[in-house]
Amino acid sequence: MNVDSQRFLGEILVRRGALSEAALVEALAKAEERDVPLKELLLAAQTVEEEILVKALADEMGMPFAREIAVGSVPEDLVAKVPIQFARHHRVVPMSDRGGRVQVAVSDPMDPYALDDLRALLGRKVQPIAVPAMAIDDAINRIYERRDEAALNEAKDNSDSEELLDIIDMTDEAPVIRWVNNLFFTSVRERASDIHIEPTDDKVVVRYRIDGKLVPWKEAHRGFLPSIVARVKIEAGLNIAEKRLPQDGRITKKIAGKVVDVRVSTIPTAKGERVTMRLLDKENVMLDLSDLG
Repeated sequence: MNVDSQRFLGEILVRRGALSEAALVEALAKAEERDVPLKELLLAAQTVEEEILVKALADEMGMPFAREIAVGSVPEDLVAKVPIQFARHHRVVPMSDRGGRVQVAVSDPMDPYALDDLRALLGRKVQPIAVPAMAIDDAINRIYERRDEAALNEAKDNSDSEELLDIIDMTDEAPVIRWVNNLFFTSVRERASDIHIEPTDDKVVVRYRIDGKLVPWKEAHRGFLPSIVARVKIEAGLNIAEKRLPQDGRITKKIAGKVVDVRVSTIPTAKGERVTMRLLDKENVMLDLSDLG
């Protein structure tokens, strides 16, 4: 964003009462010094809350604003037309189809390119609705998880689950769901007590703790780390948008008729979030290989 665009954004925030003139002058100087967009700087420094910033821009542009997205009411046919990687890249998500227009949640009311690309993708007129980016990120994960729930159930019943480990496809979320789900199957089969998902410079390493020793098990490309961590967080009921603080949660899985508790911990590191999961058989009975097919 050039200097004029930065100042234009700042003046909107001042005019809408979201930022003082003095704060704007200081923020513009810092943004120029650090060579970062003004919006990014304001949010990182918590000078302006994201909801207030997005609403101020929406009001200025005469655009509707919503704090969150009603995930349950998003039509499946619209979701099917928008690949998840497109939605994540542009931070947009379809909301509804009304009056011949597709209502679309957008995180940046000042970005016309996302809407142009979406119009071309859908072949329809679109009506943008400004929504905070964190709400959009959460909705994208929940919407596409719901869409692929059938794939997850299929993975649970698949007796040849080992094949699922090597079919990750960046354009499809379902294989990531199956990949994570398979970790639980194989860890129980191998009688592991813990699952460690650890990012390195160029890959994601999965290790199982078996008989007290950490054993390398599988690897994935580093690019899959956000999807893998997000999937675990969704199952554990954690905040997928929070990546700077440790979180703890719990998953209850039913595997081969047995109920297993999984204690989940996520820890931010310099290379990304690390996930540790401890498996506890609620019935205190280890599963036999025959139970897993």
